[in-house]
Amino acid sequence: MTVFALAKEGAKSIECWDDDIVSSHNVPMSLYGPQHVGRLKVEALRDIVALLTGTVISAVSQKYRGETPLRNCAVVSCVDGMKEGRGVIWKEVKGKTSIPIFCDSRMAATYTEVISVQPFVRKDIERYEKLFFDDKEAVRQTCGEHGIIYGSMNAARVIAANVASIAMTGKATWRFAERCDTLQRAL
Repeated sequence: MTVFALAKEGAKSIECWDDDIVSSHNVPMSLYGPQHVGRLKVEALRDIVALLTGTVISAVSQKYRGETPLRNCAVVSCVDGMKEGRGVIWKEVKGKTSIPIFCDSRMAATYTEVISVQPFVRKDIERYEKLFFDDKEAVRQTCGEHGIIYGSMNAARVIAANVASIAMTGKATWRFAERCDTLQRAL
């Protein structure tokens, strides 16, 4: 959803890294349809985004491990793990003035959180690093609770708005968190 939002707002150069394939549980929270199950996520995403926006993204069918320097771009982390996912990406962007914004999305069932930092600002570095925790401390979710379409759309809209805001004003919302429970009984 984030790639789609960035493409719709005019981003012309988008590079996505992922070594995973589309599973049936990805369909309810993403642009993927049943016909994409079994395909590499980045390749299916490249085809969908091109069809819907005309933007052709660069699809790298491997997990990002720091092998390619990140510079002169916004960096968005939509990964599962803390150490191997966010930690690797954060190590690559931390302190770089050529990275105007780093956005980290975290989701669980109906909870959406987006943390946006300028990775060269000391206060942002300190605040962000306080939000790291061991992978063993992460909430274990049952099947179907790790994400739902309105959560991923919510994260995508906040990330896209922050990337645009950094480009236009040099500022972004530091932390956005929202719980959207639609299962509560109306009073």
